Amino acid sequence: MNMGRRIAICAAVLFSLLAPFSANAAFPAYAGWVTDSAGAMDSGSVAEINRLSAELDQKTSAELAVVTVKSLEGDSVENYANRLFKEWGIGKKDKNNGVLILAAISDRKVRIEVGYGLEPVLTDGFCGSVRDDEMVPLFKRGAYGEGLSRGAWALASRVAESAGVKLSGAPPKRHLKSADLKTILLLVVFVFIIGRVIFAGFFGWG
Repeated sequence: MNMGRRIAICAAVLFSLLAPFSANAAFPAYAGWVTDSAGAMDSGSVAEINRLSAELDQKTSAELAVVTVKSLEGDSVENYANRLFKEWGIGKKDKNNGVLILAAISDRKVRIEVGYGLEPVLTDGFCGSVRDDEMVPLFKRGAYGEGLSRGAWALASRVAESAGVKLSGAPPKRHLKSADLKTILLLVVFVFIIGRVIFAGFFGWG
């Protein structure tokens, strides 16, 4: 086999080995408990999650990180979250007690990645309900900071409860959009009118 053919074969093998890694999306620069590389969160939510995560770490040693990215760049949210979790070493090494909330804004994907040490507490079922009930409805409104903050609170509270400690503060309340307020007002008016019709007919009110 001539030298040129050998080089071509070696290059092909090397490319095939490196291809899976080149397809993986790059990670954002680490910024602490909250890394909002997509710029999707409000400053109040960032500050609250930073405070919450620091307190959780202090009282339970568990580590909670929240990350937003604009896009997964073709990667799956499961693979990206798993790689990021390991790359950043979220959680204490001897306890594997980390939890990551990853939101890919353009891809409309969210993932809660849990370390082995917290899996008995943060079960798949619980994390799924936190994602679907606390975060996704707010994400659909564009309230990413609020959704991530509520999700972080739900996870942190569960971990704290299992450790027998209590966290200070309270989860943020959901804010109703103007469209929601109009719907509620129309419903109240509708119920009032129906009530008037029914009671007027029953009691003969004029």
